[in-house]
Amino acid sequence: MVKNCPTCGEGELASDTRPITFARQGETMLLEEVHGDFCPCCGEVILGMLEAERVSRRILGFNALKPTSGAKARSPEEFQRHS
Repeated sequence: MVKNCPTCGEGELASDTRPITFARQGETMLLEEVHGDFCPCCGEVILGMLEAERVSRRILGFNALKPTSGAKARSPEEFQRHS
């Protein structure tokens, strides 16, 4: 069954495991191995409930960290204690 993107209506969603990047206040976090349905047209990512909860915990941990001066990428290990 082909699923069209609910955001743009143009893209055909592809189930895959990919890294995604989350940005906040000039800092970025790379989340590797995110399982979901990805739209090739608009970049929307549709996650299942368990994956959404996992990703949300990681993002909340990242947001709980005090920002550092200057933009830099943080590894998941730096914020894992918050998730």
